[in-house]
Amino acid sequence: MRAFIGIAVPPLPKIVKALNFLKRFDVKCVEKENLHINIVFLGDIREEKANEIADALDCLEGFGSFKVRVSYISAFPSKERINVIWASAVSDKLMELEKKVMSLEPLKSIKKDKAFIPHITLARVKKRPPMEIREVFNLNDLGEFTAEGLVLYESKLTTRGPIYSKLHVVKL
Repeated sequence: MRAFIGIAVPPLPKIVKALNFLKRFDVKCVEKENLHINIVFLGDIREEKANEIADALDCLEGFGSFKVRVSYISAFPSKERINVIWASAVSDKLMELEKKVMSLEPLKSIKKDKAFIPHITLARVKKRPPMEIREVFNLNDLGEFTAEGLVLYESKLTTRGPIYSKLHVVKL
């Protein structure tokens, strides 16, 4: 199964506004019920490994819920060459949680090729979009939410987009 560990993000009004704006263009928007912060992408793993990871995540129960501020919208690899449009997720506790997750025994062997940049993917871009799409970068102070759970997700890819299922949830 294809899996990742993340935090569910509620459909904050300004994020929904950004998604509605982006839907006017030839981009693949994330469905509002699929919004999340990806802590670590696990790739294809066996069910036994998923169970091992779920058991390990349980030790983070009681970590404590925390506020996450969504402050601005940007793009990977850059605003000039857009492949992914994302919203920032700002929280010192989120950074601390990512370190704790990555230090768990079943995850120690995972090599991340990039530094952790906490973000919420809003849309994926295949073709060069029109200049007007850059107006979305003017949206700031998109809101705040409380992260209350850490989720082990299964991600099934379909022609209509990914379908996420919560395999295991740890209350923070």
